Amino acid sequence: MGTQENKQAAQDAYAAFSSGDAEGAMRNIDDSIEWTVRGDNALTGTYNGKQAVGELWAQFGSKNFRTEPHDFIADGQLHRVFRTFLETSPHWNIDHVMVFRANAP
Repeated sequence: MGTQENKQAAQDAYAAFSSGDAEGAMRNIDDSIEWTVRGDNALTGTYNGKQAVGELWAQFGSKNFRTEPHDFIADGQLHRVFRTFLETSPHWNIDHVMVFRANAP
C-alpha cells in the first residue's frame, strides 16, 4: 500500500475501534504487532501479537474510556495519529500522539 492507502487504513481502523468492531480494527494489522503502553499503571508493558493486543483493547473497552483521533499525518511508511483520550470517571482528557510504521506486504 502507498502513503494514502496506509493513511486511509489507519482512519478505517480507528473508526472500527471506536464503534466496537475489533475485527475491523485489526483487519490490516500484522500478526507480529508489538504494542507498548508506557507509564506506571496496570496496563503498562509490551504486548506482542494480535491476540495480546486484542486483549489489551478489550481492557480499554471495559473502562470509562474512549479515544478520539482528530488528525492523521502520513509520510511514506511513518504515520502519526493525533488523538485525545477521554475518561468519564474520574474525568480527564489527555492529548496524545501515536506513531507507527506501516510495512509493505
